[in-house]
Amino acid sequence: MESQLQGYLWIMAFALLLSLFLAFLMARQILSPLQNITVGMRLLATGNFSLQIPVNKKSHDELATLAKDFNILSRALAQSEQARQQWLADISHELRTPIAVLRGEIEALVDGVRATTPERLQSLEQEVLSLTRLVDDLYQLSLSDLGALDYQFNPVELVSHFNILIVSFQNRFASRQMQLLFQTDLNNAIVNGDAMRLVQLFSNLLENSYRYTNDNGICRVTLLDEGDYIIIYIDDSAPSVCLLYTSPSPRDAHE
Repeated sequence: MESQLQGYLWIMAFALLLSLFLAFLMARQILSPLQNITVGMRLLATGNFSLQIPVNKKSHDELATLAKDFNILSRALAQSEQARQQWLADISHELRTPIAVLRGEIEALVDGVRATTPERLQSLEQEVLSLTRLVDDLYQLSLSDLGALDYQFNPVELVSHFNILIVSFQNRFASRQMQLLFQTDLNNAIVNGDAMRLVQLFSNLLENSYRYTNDNGICRVTLLDEGDYIIIYIDDSAPSVCLLYTSPSPRDAHE
């Protein structure tokens, strides 16, 4: 009996040590990825999106899934940050151009290098308008990020709006010997959308075409009716800023 009792005690001690060892291994296996994820979240909070948590490809438990989702989030944030930096660089470049032109023209007028003529003043006005449009675009983008953009959806007749836009841009395109053409077989094309936002969209596209298309080029706007869709092609000659815009069925301009 004493020998059996002693044997049972040794077995219980061995089982206890083995269970403690296994519990330690399991706790380490669970806590290690949790610690990695905790460290990663702290780095994300500081703006460091480069960390990728190592994931065991053979593991399919909840912690492995959480680690994979963390890596996806980290990559998405890194791409978003890169896009934001590129956007800021592009905006800075776009803002520098009219500011540099304005500064040079004003200095030339102040120094008497150039005479103050209506043509010079009109050129300065165009640069101010260009700068104003860029600032307005920044404001609209900031509202979009905040989710504060206000849309007023109503039936919008596109043909008349495009006729007005074409007339307003015609002289600017002609100043660079560029052709601006509007082609459609429709008398009217009605979609459900925000008229102001749509006009702003198409104005920006025509402005980009005016700025970046080579002199003596052509910009062609084509409006087609494809049943449930109104399709608008805006394409121009080299270096070509091109768009295919379709109003979603049933002709709701939500996109």
